[in-house]
Amino acid sequence: MTGPPDPTAALNERFTLYNADGKPVERMLHEMTADEVMAAVEWSVAETKRLNRAAEPARELVIAARKEYRGEMSLGKTRADLAAASAPILVAMEATNRHVRLLSLIQAAIPQWQERNDSGLRSALGRRFPNYGPLPQR
Repeated sequence: MTGPPDPTAALNERFTLYNADGKPVERMLHEMTADEVMAAVEWSVAETKRLNRAAEPARELVIAARKEYRGEMSLGKTRADLAAASAPILVAMEATNRHVRLLSLIQAAIPQWQERNDSGLRSALGRRFPNYGPLPQR
């Protein structure tokens, strides 16, 4: 029998950011500087958007499959075809979930941060990591 999930496991999750050399690096939130946190958020937003755009044709196929199921049209696809074609949706969903976990961990680390906009996060990071000074506004 397994016990309940470890609530601290999320603290050890690694998130991707790009270092000064442009190479991807994975770090836990507590290992990051303020600049790295912001870079991880920016990368996460871009990656989530990219994967969701890539999954759009698969979403359209799923909608068509629902119509076929209701007898409104015929796709001529097998279940295996549909399962394989919908894989990008699962990848996009996982990226979205990772992005939400990253923002949740940041919110937990900086409770005063309100998820209003990017500049709010920059300001909060500057307060949370005072040794790094305020981040420049973009």
